[in-house]
Amino acid sequence: LEQNHRSFADWESLELMSRWSRELQEALEWSNVLMCIVSPAYVTQEWCGREVAFFEQIANHHYGAVDQILPVFWSGPAKDEGGNAKLPAALNAYQYNHQDLPDVYEKDGLFSVMYRGRRSAYMQCVTVFARTILEKGRAKPGTGGKPGLRLADTPSAFEVKDRIRTRVVYCSSDSQGD
Repeated sequence: LEQNHRSFADWESLELMSRWSRELQEALEWSNVLMCIVSPAYVTQEWCGREVAFFEQIANHHYGAVDQILPVFWSGPAKDEGGNAKLPAALNAYQYNHQDLPDVYEKDGLFSVMYRGRRSAYMQCVTVFARTILEKGRAKPGTGGKPGLRLADTPSAFEVKDRIRTRVVYCSSDSQGD
């Protein structure tokens, strides 16, 4: 597969103390594809849902449709009574499985495939995902944002029941000392 591409992952591309909301917004505005690593925690995070909603709005603005979101199961998906994957409505609209993916991926997810000695199945998953990302990325290049749209103001595409509350600690370089 080709090597001429850029990627962004918010855990490795953000410098300490950078304004992450702005960095994420810019990365999403110029992205061709959004790959969501879906886990039980991911679908409960407000900002993960904002990223999905923001990316959808940009794609709709530029192309009139969205077909560039790839949900990748980290662990085997929860299933409903009919045996179908239970996903938030925002992700349920996107095809997450394919005949070229091994059955063990849909059953157990990528984490299990990767860490439980299933090297050939893992390589098969990575190859299918990479080809799909390249195909979709070439078809619809990143075009920038949508005027007036801000990630920080975008409502989450996920229903977030119990928001995680955090505390902010402020540090001062007060030279008076204690």
